[in-house]
Amino acid sequence: MPESSSQLGFELARLVESGNDEEARALVQAKELSEADERKWLYHLGNLLHAAGRPLQASAIWREVGTPPQVPPNELSLVTLLRRWWPPVLATMGVLTIFYTLLFTTFPRPFDLFQFMQAMSNQQQNRSAWDSFWDTGRPSWRSSDLYVQGDQLVPMLQDTIAKLLGEETDEKSAKDELAKWLQDYENELYGDGLSGLNYHIVVAKGLFNSRAFEDAIAILEQGLETEESAARRGQIYQELGTTYYYQGYELQPDGLARYDLPLVRKSVEAYEQAAPYSSNPYLFGNLGWGYYLLAEYEKAIEYGEQALQLAPSLNYVRMNLGITYLRLGELQDSLDSYASIQDYRPDRTEYEGGIRDLQELIREFPGQYPFGHFLLGYLFQMQGNYPPAQEAYERYLQESSIPYWQAQARHRLSEMSNE
Repeated sequence: MPESSSQLGFELARLVESGNDEEARALVQAKELSEADERKWLYHLGNLLHAAGRPLQASAIWREVGTPPQVPPNELSLVTLLRRWWPPVLATMGVLTIFYTLLFTTFPRPFDLFQFMQAMSNQQQNRSAWDSFWDTGRPSWRSSDLYVQGDQLVPMLQDTIAKLLGEETDEKSAKDELAKWLQDYENELYGDGLSGLNYHIVVAKGLFNSRAFEDAIAILEQGLETEESAARRGQIYQELGTTYYYQGYELQPDGLARYDLPLVRKSVEAYEQAAPYSSNPYLFGNLGWGYYLLAEYEKAIEYGEQALQLAPSLNYVRMNLGITYLRLGELQDSLDSYASIQDYRPDRTEYEGGIRDLQELIREFPGQYPFGHFLLGYLFQMQGNYPPAQEAYERYLQESSIPYWQAQARHRLSEMSNE
């Protein structure tokens, strides 16, 4: 590498930021570099272009350069040390893991209400990169390792409140004390700044996070029987809708989902009960998706548009509308809905939910929605993932009989081949 590598890196970043891509490339080629160093600097230029929001130009450079040559590690490099020490390190970690498991299964700790509430509070924090990666744009809560059986709840409350009050307490007073304490627990999931969650919602969340959906539903239904506040009943119905949805959501080994439609129906009915008391755009987005799954497309569009009025940047709702218009045969409206997410600068991973939805539709109705392949090609192309985009467009040309859209597919194939 040249002695002025830091200066060269700074100059490339400046040129890319100012939009002078060709000048940046010419600068690398003008240096008296070895072939290996020139390839590495061009690959670095591709990285800069991708980070600057120009993935197509970056992909063109990466395809030309290929994998950058690797620098042989010296004896003191991090790579060499890792290769030398990873077997004993992994072995040590394995022994510690076994010891930890034996220790905490032999001497289990009692459930702590405050830990439980802290975990519930943590759900309101920013999602991790791992959560974002798996986000499908569908209703979700962050998962938790905490799990409370329904028949364990009251004894746990009695024990915890006895510690708080310094005295024994019966079942009724335990619930009353918990209800008072929860009035100060602020919750932002429901909109309108409502606070004071009752213990049915808190416990149902813990059961939901453990995938004990039937127990969570039983707790929420019990809450509906006892809650008198209409707004709080709306909160319970919203949690009930999400729980029913995920009880009927089954992820397949190929990464696509199948749905139990009777449970989806129950989810939609619960969300409908919550809607009059909520201004939460996600609730209306979830309602729209539920009606799509039930093939009630007019209602799916109605609730999807209502969600976008409250939060225009919900790209997953825009893609939900796109696939809904596809089912209705309104091809231009479908493409326009998918294309509208470009106005909100989507992250590359945001396309994944829409891609999986289209793949699920094509799997369930083979040959019935050829335009689904065109839309798949479009989403892959916008994502910068050209090989599957090319495959999808070519599949559309095989199945399509509409000259206009065939010409559009050929034009997009030509665009990608020229970049």
